[in-house]
Amino acid sequence: MAGSASLLLREQFVCSICLELFSRPVTLPCGHNFCCGCVTRAWDVSGKSCCPLCKEDFPLRPELRVNTTLCQTSTALKQRSLREESRASRGPGGRDTESDAELDQQRAALLSAAQERTRRLEENLSALRDEAMVETDTSVTLFAAFARTAESVLSELLEDIEGRRRAAERRLHHALEQVREEMAALSRTEDPLDFLNREHREEEEVQGSLEGVVRSAVETLRSELSSELQKLSAAELRSVQRFAVDVCLDPDTAHSALLLSGDRKAVHCGDAKRDLPFSAGRFTDSPCVLSTPLHQRSAKAYYEVQVGGKTRWYLGVAKASVPRRGQVSASPASGLWVIWLKGGGEYRALDEPAVALEPRRRSLERVGVFVDRGEGLVRFYDADSAERIYTFTGCSFAEDELRAFFGPCSGDGGRNAAPLVITALH
Repeated sequence: MAGSASLLLREQFVCSICLELFSRPVTLPCGHNFCCGCVTRAWDVSGKSCCPLCKEDFPLRPELRVNTTLCQTSTALKQRSLREESRASRGPGGRDTESDAELDQQRAALLSAAQERTRRLEENLSALRDEAMVETDTSVTLFAAFARTAESVLSELLEDIEGRRRAAERRLHHALEQVREEMAALSRTEDPLDFLNREHREEEEVQGSLEGVVRSAVETLRSELSSELQKLSAAELRSVQRFAVDVCLDPDTAHSALLLSGDRKAVHCGDAKRDLPFSAGRFTDSPCVLSTPLHQRSAKAYYEVQVGGKTRWYLGVAKASVPRRGQVSASPASGLWVIWLKGGGEYRALDEPAVALEPRRRSLERVGVFVDRGEGLVRFYDADSAERIYTFTGCSFAEDELRAFFGPCSGDGGRNAAPLVITALH
């Protein structure tokens, strides 16, 4: 049984190309693992980048990085195989002190890696509990305030209705007294039709005295709740700003017409394309640029971009594997989660289908972008008012590297010359 388990474990760390234990293993975007040298040679021979197992095509050759966990495990398995072969050659009772020392070193290295991962997981668990406690306290406080506000408005509404009812009853009693007096004198002095008309007018006045009361109370409640929601929005924005990351533009991805600042924090579109060094990751047709990878230790990231003074722009998050040849078609299916200032003050979320946006502030100055891998969402904020602009949900990030996406659009004769600027948080 132990031998079968050992063989099964070994099979999990065998490259399907060379059929040997992994050497510098890499993980492709589809999730399959291969030796770095094996998959690189396979791509060079075939002339295209696709997974040798599932045949998934990658329009842009992925940046291969050694999977350190797989590398450590496969190395340990190789050492184990060597020891087993050595013991078999020595026969029963043999001992290899050098191999045992290497085994101890491998065991210590694996134990150290496991302890470090355990420490990080425990830190994340503690942070999650703290965050849940804060959210619980905030929720209780907020909804208690909502309840108090609703009770106060309801109490005032009931008092108003009761006061109006009493006033209406007084008018009705007065009208009844008048009717009785008129009935007593009807046979002598009043025209019967004139009497009926006056009675109808009095009834209409009394019946209409409560119209609009409830609606006015609801409007008051909505106004007061809106004030509480604004406080909640500000608290939410402060919460996600804790995950702020340092974002810099990657010049090797920039379209040749784009001009980047020296600190790689700002970008605008020039008047013409420039002659730049070849880069396989450069956008060829669409004036776009990506950031360097968003390093997300907690699987969350936040950054802000100044968009004020521009008439058109694209802004969002992209998979590192997003196609860069030809015109960019921005949609979640292509690995892009983007909002767009179309021009004329019209905003769109380029979802599937696209969604028209109506932020309260029609002229946005700073946009905050929040990414949560665990929840699979990308959310945009008006960083000045803390209003949510749009949220992409159900995002499929898999294990792909994520980058910030910027499209400053053409200068439009100087009307759109202002840059997109990655800003420091206030």
